[in-house]
Amino acid sequence: MAQYLSINRQKIKASKPVNALVKEYTRDEQSAEKYDDGHRNIDVEKTKENIVLIDRISANFDKERAEKINEINRLRAERSDGTQKTRAISRKLRADTVDLLMNVVQPSAEFINSLSRQEQNAFFEDVLGVLSADKETYGEILLAVVHYDETTPHMQILTSTLDFQKLTSRASEMVGNKTKMSETQTVFVQAVKEKGWKVERGLKRVDNPEYRNWRDEKRKQGLEVNRHTDSLIMAAEKKSQNIISAAHNNAGKLELIQADKIYRQFWENAKCKVRDFSFKFQQKTSSGEVISRTADENTVKDLKFGLSSAMTLINIGWNALQEQVTRQLERLAELKIITKIREKFNSEVLKEYTDLSNARNLDEVAFCFEKGINTLKNETSALKTKLEVFSNEVNEFEDVKLDFVEFLEDFGLDPNSGLNKDIESLEIALGYSKSYTKLKAEKDACIEAFGFWFDTEKQDELDSDENLMRKFGFVYNDTNEIWKPEHIEEVLQETREERDSRNFDTTNIRQAIQDLREEKAHEKRATRGYSGPSL
Repeated sequence: MAQYLSINRQKIKASKPVNALVKEYTRDEQSAEKYDDGHRNIDVEKTKENIVLIDRISANFDKERAEKINEINRLRAERSDGTQKTRAISRKLRADTVDLLMNVVQPSAEFINSLSRQEQNAFFEDVLGVLSADKETYGEILLAVVHYDETTPHMQILTSTLDFQKLTSRASEMVGNKTKMSETQTVFVQAVKEKGWKVERGLKRVDNPEYRNWRDEKRKQGLEVNRHTDSLIMAAEKKSQNIISAAHNNAGKLELIQADKIYRQFWENAKCKVRDFSFKFQQKTSSGEVISRTADENTVKDLKFGLSSAMTLINIGWNALQEQVTRQLERLAELKIITKIREKFNSEVLKEYTDLSNARNLDEVAFCFEKGINTLKNETSALKTKLEVFSNEVNEFEDVKLDFVEFLEDFGLDPNSGLNKDIESLEIALGYSKSYTKLKAEKDACIEAFGFWFDTEKQDELDSDENLMRKFGFVYNDTNEIWKPEHIEEVLQETREERDSRNFDTTNIRQAIQDLREEKAHEKRATRGYSGPSL
């Protein structure tokens, strides 16, 4: 819980009336509503709960302020003996002399709202005691009011800076420079802590390199960083980091589920091609040891593989599937050849060469022919090489491979498909962003020069560009601004590089199929006496 405490101080010149400010401080239920500027969220029903701890302000307070300044000026004039030496100390105070300080004691909502009303009252009384005990820093307290009718309870205090002993205003030394103000914050919070309240100093901005570096970085990003916005920006960053962290965790879980789903689809499809499909892969352990594993349908889930690892495993399995299907189809082709031979000679020679009926492979078939059918030796040679018939079976295998390629595309197993869609969206968004940025610059320049934007047609185009960018989510989460062209170009380049780094494609597979077709066609032409290149 953020248990922060701060005091903000603002100078008030003697020439500025404060009667209206005093009325705002001491507002009642009848007048409270008119002091709500839309940002303070005054709850009129709670105004009666406000507490005035000190009130030394009369109805003619502004008149009394002027009289005090005049009295000091009169006494300063009496210090002159008419010499040049005493002229400075007898000179009247400047018209813009600061005679009052407006102080706001602001505890964090998490801290003050954790206390009961009785504890809250005691807290503010202790804080007032700290301020009253250090007149050198805070001056004489004229008015102190606790406001419970705004979003977060706080105390507002008016103090005098006039010193009738030195006949001057001590505002400059009471407030000081940035370093002095930072030190005052630290001392103030420490004094309140010593009274038993568990509060901490808020954000330290002065002489804080870490804060300065953070501020400069945010300003480079186009954010307006000051003492009013920096805490809000930091809180927003922390909240966004928590959201991103949670999203990453959820995304990781979803990725594992998606990876398992894709891998199982691959496995089921592979089993349709090869009955007893299996393959091995290597895995590196945390100790650096490389072990060989046998993959099954549960491998991705059991080993908690993400999409990248799952795709690598699918690639290994795809290569294994090619080999197994090749062997399967080669055996199938051979069996079909033997069947055709038996059918061909069943009525002609099988009754004389019964050994042929027991032949189990092409070598045994050839042996049968060599035993007694010299006239068929040329045909035996053709059978052993499986030219014509096996070429047809190869074409069948090519169709199987092409079917599997389609499977990859249908199920989105090619990671480039998603990246290509992202690249297309980014390229479109880049065009809109460039158009929006150009038109926005023209509009801003026009408003700065003339005070208004007179091109309704370009305004419609600007609105259209902005609406499209917002519709498709190209806005910064922290500022709700449209993505800048250079940011989109950076993401686009990274996405293109990621796509180019992927190696999983079917180009080599398709080329292998084409090479096999050319080889078989060449062999077929060779049997007919032509050995030249393919036309």
